[in-house]
Amino acid sequence: MTAEREVGTVSVETLDRNAPILECRKLRMEFSGVRALRGVDLAVHPGEIVALVGPNGSGKSTLINVLSGMFKPTAGRIVFRGEDITGRAPHAISRLGIGRTYQIPRPFSTMTVLENVAFAAMFRHDGLSRTDAETAAWEYLDFTRLTPVAHKLPPAINLQQRKFLELARALAAQPSVLMLDEVLTGLNPAEIAESVDMVKRIHQSKVTIVIVEHLMRVVTELATRMVVLAQGEMLADGLPSEVMRRPDVITAYLGRQHA
Repeated sequence: MTAEREVGTVSVETLDRNAPILECRKLRMEFSGVRALRGVDLAVHPGEIVALVGPNGSGKSTLINVLSGMFKPTAGRIVFRGEDITGRAPHAISRLGIGRTYQIPRPFSTMTVLENVAFAAMFRHDGLSRTDAETAAWEYLDFTRLTPVAHKLPPAINLQQRKFLELARALAAQPSVLMLDEVLTGLNPAEIAESVDMVKRIHQSKVTIVIVEHLMRVVTELATRMVVLAQGEMLADGLPSEVMRRPDVITAYLGRQHA
């Protein structure tokens, strides 16, 4: 079974849903002797929304950073579309089709919102010209509802708009897999609801999503699958409704046995 992705008018090749699009095998990450990841195995299939959850320090953001090339793993393999990409640079991984956002938005502060998105489009796999990249950027600004602030600098827009700018920049690189690192942090309830709707719209455009999130009501609304990490190891993997009832998951969050 295959599916074609479209965001705006931009289409991407079809994906095989029967095989993982992204997986890591026995992934380990150590920092000065601290084991942040301890042999994590994870397979993400096309069309999924996989929520990575767990207590603080469980390794969620570290896993995203390793998968996106920010950190080179101490051991293990990362495979994307059947190709070993372990240790490749972030820009090379992005061009292959793995996008990401950051918990704290990182736009270029001296570029307008439009220029930020156009810049990202210039460095995607097919390397658009500046003129074509700007044309494509307008599509992503429209998709993320940022057209009214296109000519503003990032410091002049609000936090939610900066979060949406992160999404627009990531989408401009035409990812097949989009990893969202606590994209809802710092937003009020109304903004969270609007942002959840945005994530749903991205998913409906046939982008596979991996999301790090601590708001369980958001996880249950969005995720097709939940993966729980604890102390750098995978504790649980399955349907959110089932995983959240497991005593070991409850213990990991609460630090005690749940009565």
